[in-house]
Amino acid sequence: MKSVSRKSNKIVYLKVDIFVNNAGTSQRSRFELIESRVDQDLFDNNVFGGVNLTRLILKHWYDTNSKGHIVVTSSIVGKAALPECASYTASKHALHGYYECLRYEAASKGIIITMVCSGPVKTGIAAVSYTGTYGILLNGSVSSNRMSPKRHAELMVCAIETRLEEVWITIQPFLWYCYAHQYFPTLSKRWLINMANNLSKSRDN
Repeated sequence: MKSVSRKSNKIVYLKVDIFVNNAGTSQRSRFELIESRVDQDLFDNNVFGGVNLTRLILKHWYDTNSKGHIVVTSSIVGKAALPECASYTASKHALHGYYECLRYEAASKGIIITMVCSGPVKTGIAAVSYTGTYGILLNGSVSSNRMSPKRHAELMVCAIETRLEEVWITIQPFLWYCYAHQYFPTLSKRWLINMANNLSKSRDN
C-alpha cells in the first residue's frame, strides 16, 4: 500500500484522463485446500491495491474538478462463479461491489466506470497462478482454448472508447454461460453443477 501511495504522488501532477486497473493474478485450487494467506494475498493483488490507487486518483480528479474514466479488468467469474478458483472468484466479485457503489457515487461528478469481464486469454498467467498453498504457484501451461491478447485488447479498447458500463470479452462456451447466468440463473447453476468438470477442462485445456 505504501508503494501505491508513492506512485500516486508521481502521477497526480499530470493530467489523467483514463485509469486502467489491470493488476491481478489467478488461482486453481479446491475450496477446502485454500490457506487463509492465499485469500489475503489474492485480495491484496486483485482488489486492495487497485482500489486504494483509485481513491487517490479520485481525490485528484475531485480536487481539480476534472472528469475521468476508470476501467477495471474483472473476469467472467466476477459475474458467475466457476469451480476450483474460490479466492480468485471472490476477489473479482469484490471488484464489482466496490466499483458499482462508486459508479453511483461518482456519476454526478462526471466519472465513468467500465467493468471489463474477461474470459480465458492466452497469457503467461497460468505459470504464476496461485494454488491453495501459500508460496506454491501452479506453473501451469497455457491452453489453446483462449482468446488472443491482441483480440482481447481490441475489444477492450472498443469498450473504453464507447464508454460501456460493462462488457464480457470471452470465447464460447464461456460467453454462453454468462448469458445463461444473467437471464436464467437457476437453470445455469443447475447446469454447472452437472457440467463443472467439463467446463473446468475447457478453461484449462
